[in-house]
Amino acid sequence: MAAPDPNIGRVLGDYKLLKMLGRGGMGIVYKARQLSLDRSVAIKILRSEIAENENLVKRFLREGKVLAKLEHSNIVQVHRVGRDRDTYYLAMEYVRGKTLREVLKEDGRLKVNRAVDIARQVAEALASAHKQDIIHRDIKPGNIMIDRKGRVRVMDFGLAKVMSEISSGLTSTGTILGSPRYMAPEQWRGDPVTPQTDIYGLGTVLYEMLAGEPPFRGETPQSLMHEILAGDFPAPSYKNPNVITALDTIVLDMTAKDPAKRYVSAESLAKEMRNWLSMETDKIDEVVGSTRTEDDFIAGIEAKVANIQVSPPFTKVSRTLAPAAHSASPQERTRDLAYAAFQSVLFVTLMGVFFCLPVVWIFTVRLMLDYRRYPITADFQPLVTVLISIENMLFCILGISIVVMLVAFVTGNKFRKSLTHLSFWLALLTATSYFGGNCVRLFQHQG
Repeated sequence: MAAPDPNIGRVLGDYKLLKMLGRGGMGIVYKARQLSLDRSVAIKILRSEIAENENLVKRFLREGKVLAKLEHSNIVQVHRVGRDRDTYYLAMEYVRGKTLREVLKEDGRLKVNRAVDIARQVAEALASAHKQDIIHRDIKPGNIMIDRKGRVRVMDFGLAKVMSEISSGLTSTGTILGSPRYMAPEQWRGDPVTPQTDIYGLGTVLYEMLAGEPPFRGETPQSLMHEILAGDFPAPSYKNPNVITALDTIVLDMTAKDPAKRYVSAESLAKEMRNWLSMETDKIDEVVGSTRTEDDFIAGIEAKVANIQVSPPFTKVSRTLAPAAHSASPQERTRDLAYAAFQSVLFVTLMGVFFCLPVVWIFTVRLMLDYRRYPITADFQPLVTVLISIENMLFCILGISIVVMLVAFVTGNKFRKSLTHLSFWLALLTATSYFGGNCVRLFQHQG
């Protein structure tokens, strides 16, 4: 049996510790009761081994002052930073809910609208922080809370860094801070971070919400670093066929290797996500079931009306450069090229048969209406030969298209829907051709 936590029941200033909520890189988080106001709060206590380091203590105290400046509905509010004898602590708003990490563990990948809406709220929180020259540096599912009302709350700016500190030298250069799987390339290189660093982290989180897994899965820090620095960031549609190309572009623009090619600001990113959500008028039921509150939903409907009256439904207000190319792997690009080529052949075949069949049917109808007076002779044998050739060709192509369609469904390829539609029309034309051929052959025997 684990030994009882000696901090449970302890009083730090105005706060009584009730139970431990979790451990982080800098400290332990407890649920506590603020005695003077009789309310629940979260207390983050600096770990004892770190508290002995004067520089880290200064960084902890700076963190508290930085967080106290942040006031936004999507950011966990910090009440105060304090010291009780040799214990340093941070008193924060207590949020009842689950982390995004817990939600992903329970639900797997999220519905597209819900994922975009969560990312939109995180982007708005980051935009507020960036306006005060504060960079989070550690955006990940574990630092994103979803409260009981469905509102997203970004927490633990413990690795936040005031941009003005970069030039003053309060934080040593070249220090890598963050969670490896969600770190931007510049963090791995030890380069200075910018607001675009947070945008990259959010793009990685959005990919995981859409695909159900992180984009890079290196088993060691070294292999993970190699994948992030040298590998292509995958488009989420390769794992989730419900993701459309426009959303692929948003994710890939957020995660461009060059920070200058990402969104110019979190504010412009949030605006584009609001525009994207406003396009989904046919999926309002999914939006209602997303993480937005009633007020957010009403605001979304108002945004739809304003968007229709004022601006195009999808304006790329946030691009500073051309959108990044879709960074699929060579195997995926080759596979997509093969699917596209087959789809083109299928489409051309359908169009050719579609225009040929009316001619064949003219002869067929004429024979059906006037076969006694104008019986079929050897002169009409070419018609029968044409019909038989068309039938055989259509049956072969139909069989191949069904196989390709099934493979696309199994692999979750984004061409599966269009292949299904083409296969349906091909099956319809095949049945029509087969019926017409039988009619001609029947009348030929009667003649």
